[in-house]
Order: sequence, then C-alpha cells, then structure tokens
Amino acid sequence: MHPDQRRVAARMMEIYAGFLTHADAQIGRVLAELEELGERDNTIVVVVSDNGASGEAGPSGSVSEFRFAQGRDEDPELNLAMIDELGGPRAYNHYPWGWAEAGNTPVRRFKRYTFEGGVRDPCVISWPAGLDADGSASPGSDIRGQYCHAIDVLPTLLDLLGVEPPEHVNGLEQMSLDGVSLRPMLASVEAPEPRTAQYYECWGSRAMYVDGWKVVTNHINQLTHAERDLIAGSSDFATDHWHLFDSRNDLAENHDLGEQYPEMLEQLVARWHAEAERNGVLPLSDGVFDRLPHLFLPWPSGASRVELRPGERVFEDNTPTLCNGFTITAHLGAPLVANDCGVLAEQGDYNGGWVWHLTESRLRFAVSFVSEFVTELAVAVPVGASTLQILGRPEANDGVELAALADGVVVGTGRLPHEWPGLWTPNSSASLLAGVGRPLPVCDGYDPTVPFSGVLERLVVAADGGAALADLTRQVEIAFRNQ
Repeated sequence: MHPDQRRVAARMMEIYAGFLTHADAQIGRVLAELEELGERDNTIVVVVSDNGASGEAGPSGSVSEFRFAQGRDEDPELNLAMIDELGGPRAYNHYPWGWAEAGNTPVRRFKRYTFEGGVRDPCVISWPAGLDADGSASPGSDIRGQYCHAIDVLPTLLDLLGVEPPEHVNGLEQMSLDGVSLRPMLASVEAPEPRTAQYYECWGSRAMYVDGWKVVTNHINQLTHAERDLIAGSSDFATDHWHLFDSRNDLAENHDLGEQYPEMLEQLVARWHAEAERNGVLPLSDGVFDRLPHLFLPWPSGASRVELRPGERVFEDNTPTLCNGFTITAHLGAPLVANDCGVLAEQGDYNGGWVWHLTESRLRFAVSFVSEFVTELAVAVPVGASTLQILGRPEANDGVELAALADGVVVGTGRLPHEWPGLWTPNSSASLLAGVGRPLPVCDGYDPTVPFSGVLERLVVAADGGAALADLTRQVEIAFRNQ
C-alpha cells in the first residue's frame, strides 16, 4: 500500500475501534441502570453481532458507505482529502476490507459470504437469577462450544420465560419455529449440541453444516466490481466449487477435504439442496432483481407525489423517487420579499441529499453527493413571486438539467454532473422536511435550523411520468447499479 493509503486505513480502524469502545460503554450504562434498579439479576441479556466484519467499502475503504449503495467506485484520493473529517458529521466512513479480514481472524472472508468469517459470531447470554442458579456460570464452565444458530435465540428466550409461542396472531396462522432451545446447553457444558444441521445462503454464497462437517461454495459476491475483479472464486453457479471442511478441527477453513471424502461432500451438497428447496431458497440468484419480492429493505414506496405543510416530515422510503425527473414546488401564502431567508425544503445531510433555501438575497438549490461534491443553482431572490419551482430533467449522459422558476418563468439554470440517485441512503434516514431542516445540514452555506421566514402554504414534490418508478426493479438498479 502507498503510505497515504496506509495512513487512511489506520485512521479508519482507529475510528472503528473508538466507536466499538463507545458502544461497549453504552451497554455498560444499561447494565448499570438495571443494577441500580435492582433488576439486573432477573433480566435476560443477549449480546450478539449480526454478521462477520463488513467488507462493503472495498479494498480502499470509503468516506461514505452510501457510495456502496450508489454503486460508485471508491476513491483513495477523496479518502485522503477527507481524513480529518472521518468519524465526524461530514463522513459515514467504512474501513477497507483488509480490516474485515483481520477482524475475522482466524476465520475466512467477511459479511455476505458463508465462510465462517461471514456467519460466525460471538454470543453472550446472561441471566444471573435463572442461569447462575443451576450452576451454569460456575468457574470454568461459562464458555460453550456447541454449535448453535441465531434462529435458536427466540425459542431459547421463550423456553427460559415459560412462554408458548402463539399459533395465531391477529387471526393469521404462524409459521413453525425451526430453532431449538439452548437451555440444556446453557445449563451444562457437557450437553450435546442443540442442533446438528444448518443451511446457509447469502447473495449466492452457500454452505451446509452437518455434525461438524461443512461444505461451502467459492461463489463471489456480485454486488461490487472490486469483489468480482479481485477475489478468487466463481461468478457462475454452474462453475462454483464446493469445499469440504472439518469444522471442529479446521475452524479457519484452510484444508479442503473434498477430494479425500467425496461421498461426504456429495451427501452434504445434496442436503443443502434439500434444505434450500424446503426453505424457499431456490431458484438461486446472486443479484438484486430476483430477490426483490423477498427483500424487506427501505426501497421507495413508488409514490409519484407528496405534499407537505411547514414543519412536516416524510421518511425517505415514502417520498417520490426523482431519478426520472422531478418538479419541486413551493406555494407561498405571501409574495417573496428581498430579505426572506430560511429553508424551504431539505432532504438528507452532508452524506447525500438536497436543500432549497434563501440566504443573503439568494435563492439556492444545492445537491450534496455522498461526501464528494456539492452542485448548486443559485439566483437572486425573485421578489414578488408566490410560486417557486425547481425542475430536474435527466440527460442521456447521466447528468441532470436543473431549472429554477418563479411564477412559471425560468430565472436560472444549472446542471448536476451525475444521475439523481434512486436512494440517498441505504437505511431510509434521508427524511424530507418542509419549511425547516434538521440539525445536520446537507452542505455549508446555510443554517438548517432557520425556518423559512415567509409564508409557505405547502410544498409539493412530484416525480415525472406520473409514477415515481413504481417498477421497483428499476429503483434497485439505480440504487445499486450492480449489473
């Protein structure tokens, strides 16, 4: 690595370590409060991570994880330029995937893969009044090595609490629980493994565990160019290789025993296909499109228009998707005057979004794009106007033509040098507000907490074409650009 890249990578890991320490301290505060209330002994606490360390930022790391959602390649020069902003409000940084590999050591790969680096997690379960009472926390016996899975946590809690899961909720028959209670394992280090088999599938990466043996494919995640280009493996289900590992003696999955035990390999692969069929995994897909009906993610709702009054807020997944063109209209209850100021509308923050505001006798529309640059269209305040509009029209070369109108007359034009994104964030955090912003601004040059000083009757944000990409496949294509 170039010394500058090493410097950035080290800084990103410092920030991650600092936040991990911060998160740990907050868990400590919760436990201390339970202790103060006298409820600690009678409270079940479960601490578990949701997956292996994350490699979404690619080999260089990123100043904004939202760049991954927008399908943009990482930029080492941008990372270096923003090194002093990392960990602060202007960045949503994510460390390079080398740190993900290091963080998962000795296990292999990272999140989104079914090697142990993607699926093996620490889990802590504590209940002093319930578990300690039967000796499970006696010295030297509080560590468990039996195989279990995340789906076992719910049945375990129900068992510990003596609660039977309901067969119906709101009149709907409930699916059976595939998990098993870990209570016997928690009670005794000598207890047998609570489960002997488990299938895995994540973005085309597959694995099957049976009685200490595990098969896993070498399928490469297809969501990023970097992984397709730089990680050895297969990008085609037809050519995927199945590895066979002795999980109890080869935790790091370094020794492929498939040639030595071909029958075992064949049996576990067949078992995976049977479990995949039973659980609705098939047909396989490693892209977004075929998975769309099954995803529960903050995709936009497909609304074509939203109308807000001053002070109202709409979450991002309920706002129109504007990448096919848009019209944003502010209907005023009184004509503009020269000294009007404040926010007309805002969506997002430094990491991505747009703002429409008045300041210093200027009417300004500014777009911030994933911590990279700000594009703005600014004109003199159109004194006397009672209807203001911003129009966006996509160009063939991925840019967006912008126009500012006052009472239907064009008063300024500009250009966004890239396409308007289908999503500003992958977590629906870019709320749309009317008449005021939120504390973290979209860019410099205005105070988001200053409301519009004039009379805003209503704000209308409308997508072109009558429907804001009601075809959700197109929305995901714009958001991920993974094909």
